Amino acid sequence: MESEQTLITRMSGQADTANGSRRHGRMLLLIVAIYCVALCYLSYHRPLSADPDYFPDEKWRIQLPLFVYEHGYLPTGYEEEVRIGLWGFSYANYPLLLTTVVGGFLMKIAGVFTQNPDILVFAARLVSIGAATVFAWFAMRIGERVFGDPYGWMFGAFAALLPQVMFCGLYFNNDIVALAGSAMIVYGAVWFHPDRERKLPQGSELRRCIRLTVLAIILVLVCIGPLFIRCAMLNHGDFLGLRTVEEFGNRYGAEGFSPETRQTPKALGMSLPEMLTTNHYLGQGNNWLEFTFKSFVGVFGPMSVFLPTVVYMVYAAIIGLGLVGFVADVVKTVRKREYRFRRGLFDTVLAFTALIVLVLALQYSYATDYQAQGRY
Repeated sequence: MESEQTLITRMSGQADTANGSRRHGRMLLLIVAIYCVALCYLSYHRPLSADPDYFPDEKWRIQLPLFVYEHGYLPTGYEEEVRIGLWGFSYANYPLLLTTVVGGFLMKIAGVFTQNPDILVFAARLVSIGAATVFAWFAMRIGERVFGDPYGWMFGAFAALLPQVMFCGLYFNNDIVALAGSAMIVYGAVWFHPDRERKLPQGSELRRCIRLTVLAIILVLVCIGPLFIRCAMLNHGDFLGLRTVEEFGNRYGAEGFSPETRQTPKALGMSLPEMLTTNHYLGQGNNWLEFTFKSFVGVFGPMSVFLPTVVYMVYAAIIGLGLVGFVADVVKTVRKREYRFRRGLFDTVLAFTALIVLVLALQYSYATDYQAQGRY
């Protein structure tokens, strides 16, 4: 039988752990709330009317929630008023309109109180601000699960405070929403992270993991499934909108901007390695590799406002040391014969997801439209 004193001690320890967990949770919420307020302040004080070209493509993307605000329904992409100038197509030709639905709804709410266009745009930007805040929260939680304290906080802060991440959180776009979704997915991978202090989720924890996974899949299908079906119906089966965008670009796009006349590296006869190092598109000293890295860290305005060179050097050193440390840890674990299936699965899945992004970015720049964009 457990003695009374032992029982009291154990219950006291459990209570201390619970109180510590609650304090930790409140601290995390406070940090994320401050982060959100800071984004709101920065976004509000850089209105679209001050410089329509400062945020990449926002003047074209904002047309979609504005259309919802003015007409009360989603654009089809066939309307001339939502077409992108020289390019000839519309972002509404794609099925990725969840941000448009939410942004248009927020514009409607703001429109009850004011007709100020800057306020209406800011209302739509709340979609991106909210997504960046969600990303920051999940980045912190990922860091806690994988690295523990205090390194988990360092990981979360590094991700959330990356200048390009914060920049994408200031204006209306799909990139930061996709990033928030990616953070949620990674958080679900780390349920099975093979650290030494947690065992493979079993029993109730495993069932909870499965329930959350199924719930996430259902929510995603409910939220975006109808938009893909709608896109297929509007575009004669083209549920991704890719064929329609190409068709509209050729029909309405200007010379040099339409897919048929666009001077992509592939159209110019370059090899993929030549595309990575050429200065043909961005001028002397700015090839695909360099510009992509810099804009991954942070390039602002219409991709023309750079950080000091030392900032890029510091980030390169941090990321480089991280990669070296990862490889060294894998080698050490393998030599000790401690590299188990779970660890291999975890590393492989994360590496594969990173590779997918890189391959898609390279393919898009090489064959569709040269875009050395780190945010991609």
